[in-house]
Amino acid sequence: MFRKEAIEYQRTQWEGKAILLPGIPFYYIVLLCILFISAITTFVVKGTYTRRVVVHGEITTFPGPVNIYASTQGTVVQKYITEGDHVKKGDTLFLIHSGVSTQSGFVDENKKRDIDLQIKSISSMMTNLYSTKQSTLNSLSVQKQHYQSSFKVSSTLLTQAQQELHQIEKNVSDYRAYQKKGLVTKDQMSSQSALLYQQQSNVSDLVARKSQDQVQVDTLNHQIQTQASDYDQQIYQLEQQKYELEKEKLNTEAEGNYVIKATADGAIDSVNTAQGKMLSAGDVLARVQQSTHSPCYLETWVSDEVLPYLTVGQQVNVSYDAFPYEKFGQFRASISAISRLPAPKTELQSKQTIAQEFYDDKKSWYKIMIKPERQSVQVHGKPLVLGTGMKAQITLFLEKRRVYEWLLSPFYEMKMSVMDVGND
Repeated sequence: MFRKEAIEYQRTQWEGKAILLPGIPFYYIVLLCILFISAITTFVVKGTYTRRVVVHGEITTFPGPVNIYASTQGTVVQKYITEGDHVKKGDTLFLIHSGVSTQSGFVDENKKRDIDLQIKSISSMMTNLYSTKQSTLNSLSVQKQHYQSSFKVSSTLLTQAQQELHQIEKNVSDYRAYQKKGLVTKDQMSSQSALLYQQQSNVSDLVARKSQDQVQVDTLNHQIQTQASDYDQQIYQLEQQKYELEKEKLNTEAEGNYVIKATADGAIDSVNTAQGKMLSAGDVLARVQQSTHSPCYLETWVSDEVLPYLTVGQQVNVSYDAFPYEKFGQFRASISAISRLPAPKTELQSKQTIAQEFYDDKKSWYKIMIKPERQSVQVHGKPLVLGTGMKAQITLFLEKRRVYEWLLSPFYEMKMSVMDVGND
């Protein structure tokens, strides 16, 4: 009874009732395997999958809201607006004082008064210079006209004298011929010669007078030009002094009270200061939502590896952070514009609140604009209009391939890595 076979028999002996079921037929197993393999093969060969990426963006409008900034440090003296007010371009929003007060009054006001006196004095000097210049040039012009008239008279007299000289020279020549023939006396010949010498002297005097008149005219022309240039130079120097004083006056006014005006039509969305509050340069005083009814757009950036697969009009899915997709689902939108130039680094840095991945310097980023199909979201039966600055996640659909192509993509990359130069 202690044999090994007896002990094994006692261990394998049934102690209860059992039902033995027949096994699954072999051909069933083969059929199921064939169906499973066929389904997998059909899915791999016929099935497709579209690669997608999720990017972050925010809603914006064109034109967008306008921020009103403080240009210099100062104190809010007066506030003329409240939230919800409608303003027009050029309306006064705030009165800011940035000057210093002493016992003699505001420093900027006293300085401005002194500058006004200097500007007034320079303007008076310029007026006197204009008057003196005009009178001097008029006097020189009168002298010039006198010598020009004298020059014309001298020219006329010289022409007549030269004609008479030619006639006298002809007469003297004739008298010499007559003297040889004995037709005239020696006294008559001497009289004609004296007359010739007198006329030659007259012609010489007229030539000298004409030359003197011409010299005087040239001298007066030079004096007119010189005097005009000198006066213009003095006037120009005074104008420069006046311009510098006006610039100093503007700077003084900027150091004192100055007003902040609206730069666009719209409604006051928020006011970030109050009367009597101290300000620093660059502080945002108010925000103006421009009165336009342009549709909302989603603004985002994509990397260079995503850009080739995007086209204008392509459909995308959007989920807003304010309306989680778990409860509100996703919303349809389409790409309306794609930039073909990389965005500058300063533009990406200004969007730090959208997504941190825009700070990857190893990639180039391109701006795209997306237009939602719906400009509002139904919340508890009430439409809520999309607002500027709302954050969203956008699902972009990229390349579409067969499943087997996605499975074989590592081999494509391996093939590209071992190809020689020049292989297509």
